[in-house]
Amino acid sequence: MLAGAASPDEILETVAREVAGLVGLEVGAIGRLGTGVAELLAAWIDPDLEMEIPEALRRVPLEVDTVLSRVARTGEPARVDDYAALDNEVARAVARLPIRSSVAAPIVVEGRLWGAVVGTSPRPHAVPADAEERLTRLGDVLGLAISSAEQRASLEREASTDPLTGLANRRVFGDRLEEELARARRHGRMLALAILDIDHFKRVNDRHGHAVGDAVLREVAIRLTRQARPGDLVARIGGEEFAWILPDTSEISAWHALERIRLAISEQPMVEGISVTASAGVVDTASTSDPDALLGFADAALYRAKASGRNLCIRHSGSGEVTRTPSEPRRDTTLTPLRALAHSVESSDPSARGHSERVADMSVRLATGLGWEIGPTVRLREAALLHDIGRIATPESAGHDGSPVDAAVLGSQILTRALLPDQVAWIRSMGECFDGSGGPDGLIGEAIPEGARILAVAHTFDRLAAGIGHRPRSPADALARCRHQAGRMLCPTVVDVLGRLDASGALS
Repeated sequence: MLAGAASPDEILETVAREVAGLVGLEVGAIGRLGTGVAELLAAWIDPDLEMEIPEALRRVPLEVDTVLSRVARTGEPARVDDYAALDNEVARAVARLPIRSSVAAPIVVEGRLWGAVVGTSPRPHAVPADAEERLTRLGDVLGLAISSAEQRASLEREASTDPLTGLANRRVFGDRLEEELARARRHGRMLALAILDIDHFKRVNDRHGHAVGDAVLREVAIRLTRQARPGDLVARIGGEEFAWILPDTSEISAWHALERIRLAISEQPMVEGISVTASAGVVDTASTSDPDALLGFADAALYRAKASGRNLCIRHSGSGEVTRTPSEPRRDTTLTPLRALAHSVESSDPSARGHSERVADMSVRLATGLGWEIGPTVRLREAALLHDIGRIATPESAGHDGSPVDAAVLGSQILTRALLPDQVAWIRSMGECFDGSGGPDGLIGEAIPEGARILAVAHTFDRLAAGIGHRPRSPADALARCRHQAGRMLCPTVVDVLGRLDASGALS
C-alpha cells in the first residue's frame, strides 16, 4: 500500500484489520495521540463479536488509565491483561462492551510520537506474550507509511497553493478553468472570468518594503475570498495579479461583484494605513469557450482599465474589444505550464525574479505609447511573459552578461505551437540590433518586427534597473544607458517613448 501511494485512511483501515490478525485478537484499532486526548481513527471488529465501539471511547482523555495513555506517557508498548481488575471509569465502560484485555505499541512519525496500534479482546489475559514485539514492528512500518503519506499531502498542497496568500496558484487556476469551461459547455451554462491587478503595486514595495507589500497582497486575497461564493475559485496568477472563476455567472453579474471588490480595496486602507486601488477586466463564455482566448479577453479588458486611468472594472463585451478573427490560428497547447516554466527559470537567480512580469508591464506601456491597439498589446504582453524561456537550456549564451540571441531562438522554437506567429517572431528577433550587427537573422532597423524592438528595450531597461548580473542602477541611469544604445542595439523610436514615460514619472 505504501508503494502504491495509498491514502492515509486506506492505510489505517487496512492496518486496523491486520493488527487484530497479527496478535490473534478480536479488535484492531489505530489511535492518534493528541494534546490531552487519545482519538480512535480506525477500528476493525470481528463480525462474530457483534460489538460497536461507543462514542465515549472514540475520544478518551489521557489522564484515564488505558493502554493508549500508557503509551503516551512512556513512548513504550503497554498492555492491560484484565480491565476488570482496574478501578476506573474506562474499566467500567469497557466491561459493558465487553472488553477485557488490550495491548498497544507506539507509532513514531519523523521522531515524534504520533499514535499507537491497539489490539483488544473481550477475553481476559488473551494478549499473547510477544504481542508488544509484533505490534512494535508493525508500528514502525506504519510510521514510515504515515510519514510518506503526510509528505505527499504536503507536497500536493504546496504544488497547488500560492505560499504567500494561501490562494490557488496558476497551475490550479489553469486546470480548474478548463474543467469549469467543459462543465459549462456540457450543461449549457454561463461562466465568467475576472482578472484583477493592484494598481502601481511596485510603488508599495519601493516605498514601504517587500514585507509590507506581501502583507498588502495577503489582505487583497482575503477581501477577494470574502466576496467569492462556494464553487468559485480565486487564484493568484502573477505578482500582483489575481484571477476569479465564477461558474453559472454572466459577465454583467461578475462585473457587479468585481465592482464590490474594487470598492472594498480602494475605500478601506490596507496594513499600516496604506491605500491602494485595483483594476479589473471581466468576460464570460458568450464571447468564447476557449480557455486561452477567455484569459486573453479578460487581460485585454484589464489593460483597457489600466489605460483608462486605473481603479476601474471593465467588461470585455462592453469595452469595444475585438474577438479573435477566424483567420487567426488556435494555439494547440495551454500557456499555463509554460508560464510556470518561465518562473522556474527566473527562480535560480534572485536578482532576476519578477523580470518577465516587469518586462511585460513595460512592454505594454511602450506599445501603448506607440499607439498599438489593445489586441496586439495583449499578445505582446503574453510574449513578454515567456520571452526568457529559452534560458532554461542555454545558460551560457543566455547568461546575464552574455548574448541572449541563442536563448531567444530556442525560446521561439519552444513556443512555436503555443503562441501566434507574430509573437514567436517578436521573441526570435529580440537579439537583433537596430544597426544590423545582431542576430540571428541580421535584420536592420525597421525590418526588425516592432514587437521585438519593444521587447528589447523593455528587457534591457529592466536588466539595468533590477541589477540582473550586476549592481542595480537608478531609473535615470538605466534610461541614460538605453539612450546611449539607441540607433545601435536599440530602436531610437522605442527609446524615445521610454524617455516620455520617464518625463511623466512612470519609470520612478
